[in-house]
Amino acid sequence: MFPGYFFRRLLAVCFCLSIFILQSALAQGSGTVKGKVFDKTTKDALPGANVTIKGTSIGAAANLDGMYVIRNAPAGQRTVVVSYLG
Repeated sequence: MFPGYFFRRLLAVCFCLSIFILQSALAQGSGTVKGKVFDKTTKDALPGANVTIKGTSIGAAANLDGMYVIRNAPAGQRTVVVSYLG
């Protein structure tokens, strides 16, 4: 009876601790990057351009107006990389 009780109790504590750590990791340093991608010369929007944060796999695609939103971006100063085929 006692070994099962302690095992369940330990499992519950580990589960709660892992949830706390996960929430802390997600809340720490997550932000949003928004912008518009356009041609430097013509100022035309670049729909479908791929926008990523350098050194990560976090990114988004620009919509028809060239606007993009990257959620859960790491905190701090980052470099945004844009690639476009066309």
